[in-house]
Amino acid sequence: MASSMQETTNVTAINIDLARVGKGISQDFTAVVAGSGFYGIYVVLFCAAVYSILRQPRWFKQTPSVVLLSSISVMFILATFLWAANVALLYKRIRIVLVDQYLGPLHSRLTISNTSTSLLRYMTDIMFIIEYLIGDALIGWRVFVLHRWSPWVVGSLSLVWLGTAGTGVGLLACMIDNHFASQLPKKCTDLENSSWTISLGYNFIATIMFTVITWNRRKVVQAAQKTRKTKVDRVLYILVSSGLVYLALGCMRLTLFANSTLNPLPGTVSHANIVLEFMFNQIVGIYPTLVTTLVLNERALFSTGLSSTYVASSGAQPSQSIHFKTRSGQQGTGIQLESTAPRSPTTLDAAELSFARRPSSSFEKPDMEKAP
Repeated sequence: MASSMQETTNVTAINIDLARVGKGISQDFTAVVAGSGFYGIYVVLFCAAVYSILRQPRWFKQTPSVVLLSSISVMFILATFLWAANVALLYKRIRIVLVDQYLGPLHSRLTISNTSTSLLRYMTDIMFIIEYLIGDALIGWRVFVLHRWSPWVVGSLSLVWLGTAGTGVGLLACMIDNHFASQLPKKCTDLENSSWTISLGYNFIATIMFTVITWNRRKVVQAAQKTRKTKVDRVLYILVSSGLVYLALGCMRLTLFANSTLNPLPGTVSHANIVLEFMFNQIVGIYPTLVTTLVLNERALFSTGLSSTYVASSGAQPSQSIHFKTRSGQQGTGIQLESTAPRSPTTLDAAELSFARRPSSSFEKPDMEKAP
């Protein structure tokens, strides 16, 4: 009688462990497949962004172009590492649990599959934070340029970015302090979650700033009774729209905070949330890379002819420039255009980035000052 009850208990325990294995494998496999799909999209966008930068004349002598190329390349390398690490983790855990029976009973192999992969999983957490820190810096750069390096804009966004970086460093310190244990204290998870929350707040502020510039320019265009969308309009719409989409997806990831993302198998997170977590390894790199690609190829995507308005750079080759000024003695705000020779479709991005070195550029944000 006792033997029969013992066998029943053992069978029940094995069935529970098998259910854990099946659930974990199905969730991780689906997540890896979804992440692989987004990684494929990322590969295409990265190649397009690199080509768009390299086709600029003498790009290697332009510091902003070199910095931009280096940044998106580092992000792509990090995203590639995250994708490869997730594939390797899935393979290793399946092999430990289902193949390497010499490691002990199923329940023991489940424990080993977690402990033996903890260091690699923690590395992916740190690499993920570094990836979105670089992406945030690129988005912030565009905000700084459009606001002509306004001290309060640079200062406020920089402080938020440092908050994201600080909590990321705190997470690494927490892991080291606990010797990368398979079960980390809640403090470590809170630091990781805080870093993502601050980063999301950073992107929210950046999107608001893009929206303010777009709204002010729209009022200027309406006051001047202009109906045709120009290059400047389309680029601003790209920045605002992509920022809103990224924020929407980022808010969905906030639901993961109910579970420790540092110890994902097995977990109480829903299947959809696990898939989203894997996808975000690529999305945080896709966002700034997509913005770069769209901005550099704006003319080819949205126009069949020369745009009526260009943002001027300070180079020797002239271009059309836009000024937002209220003319003395007139009602409303007008647009002044300096008619000059056309430039390549990459002019806008190069001009934006060149503001870092040439603050005297002819691009002026909307203001309420009257021209003399």
